[in-house]
Amino acid sequence: MIATELGVSPSTVSRVLNTPGDAALRWGSSDTVARIRAFAAEHDYSPNPQASSLRTRRSGLIGVLVPRLQDYVLA
Repeated sequence: MIATELGVSPSTVSRVLNTPGDAALRWGSSDTVARIRAFAAEHDYSPNPQASSLRTRRSGLIGVLVPRLQDYVLA
C-alpha cells in the first residue's frame, strides 16, 4: 500500500522501514526516505509479526513437549 501510494517499489519501502536512522539513505534519496517514514507515521504503520514470519519462514517461537502437566516442576 505504501509503495503504490508513493510510487516507489515495495522493496524500497521495506528496506527503508527496516533500516534504522540515516543508514536508510543507501536505499533512496533523503526525500524518498522522509516521504516513506512520514507516510508510515501518519498511518500508524507497524510491522505485522505474523506476516513477517510467513515471509521469512521463521516465527521465533520454541515448542516444548511436556510428558505430564501434573508435574509441578514443569507446570
